[in-house]
Amino acid sequence: MSSHGPARFERATERDLDELAALSHETADELRRMRERLASGDWGILGRVDGAVGFYGWSMFGEMEIGDRLAPLRDELVYSYKLFTSPALRGRKVASSYYSFLARELGQRPSVRRIVATVAASNAPSIALHLRSGFTHFGSILELRGAGVRAAFPDADVKTLFR
Repeated sequence: MSSHGPARFERATERDLDELAALSHETADELRRMRERLASGDWGILGRVDGAVGFYGWSMFGEMEIGDRLAPLRDELVYSYKLFTSPALRGRKVASSYYSFLARELGQRPSVRRIVATVAASNAPSIALHLRSGFTHFGSILELRGAGVRAAFPDADVKTLFR
């Protein structure tokens, strides 16, 4: 097993996006979306281990992605999404360290009081990460698609997230 130093996190800039996209083999279309996200005010956070980018995560203010739609999010919440850790660093608590970094950064924005994230019910490693990082299960969001119909069915607790 190779030894790695701790992850060092920083906010991504436009010049970092090619490196982030290459890390996870993103398509040209996803790279374009990353540029749009950064330009719209989303935070891209990258994690470097031994000088190389090995992690990224995104934070969205004012909105939350549900499927291919955006839902308006209450102002005191930030939506954490699209976390990616390089396979060589998985299991080394890089993503957990990211949430500690993000909480410190958000401490400079007193209007933000909570971080919310969506995790697929089938993604056991991500669920474990979020629980270890202090998240609690808040509710479920279900989306129905088909025949031109799209509807979200949040439970009573989840409704309190949205404006």
